Amino acid sequence: MQPRLDIPMELKINPETLLKIEKVVNLAYFKISLCIGFLQSKFRYRTMSLLKTQREKRNLTQEELAEKSGVSVRTIQRIESGIEPKGQTLKLLAEALNVHEKLLKYPEKEPPAINYTLIKIINLSSLPLSVLPPFNIFVPVFIMFLGKQFNDLTKQLISLQIIWTLLSFVIFMLSAFSKTWFSLHKNVVLIVMIILVFTNVTMILINAYSIDRDEKALIRLNFSLI
Repeated sequence: MQPRLDIPMELKINPETLLKIEKVVNLAYFKISLCIGFLQSKFRYRTMSLLKTQREKRNLTQEELAEKSGVSVRTIQRIESGIEPKGQTLKLLAEALNVHEKLLKYPEKEPPAINYTLIKIINLSSLPLSVLPPFNIFVPVFIMFLGKQFNDLTKQLISLQIIWTLLSFVIFMLSAFSKTWFSLHKNVVLIVMIILVFTNVTMILINAYSIDRDEKALIRLNFSLI
């Protein structure tokens, strides 16, 4: 005879428990946001020195340059923090500073050659670390910078790990609290962990095979987080 599972008809959650969940989720979101922000900053063109250098050569403040060019102070601040000036904004700033537009932009760089062997290593480096998130993100990122593989395929693979880590954290926390709320089996959290790790391992192996055969990831996102 199978044991009977009694699930309460009305679920009452202690306010203190809700507060703990909120704190944990906020902390995880903050850490992941820092990680994504760091990665995004590494892929921006560093145009800060160009605009700022030209502005300071003329002893202009951001407010004075904004008044002279017609470009908002906020836009100038964004450009000096790493956003590349384009179009009419670039033209107005160049005219206000009396310089050629090319002096406010770094020249386009040739993208490094795609090393598919290294990309496979980047992908497989997450495999043994699936049980230790977020190291399944940090190690591939380290290898990516070491090998200078800043291509769309590498970004897709790392973005996939970031999404998996976020979803796994949410699912893991829900399973941990559901164990108490619904009086589930004591091993439910372990089972969920095994399923999550197995899912990630499967994705990594499928993409490794796809990269080796077709030089592309079979499981990928329609967007990139880095």
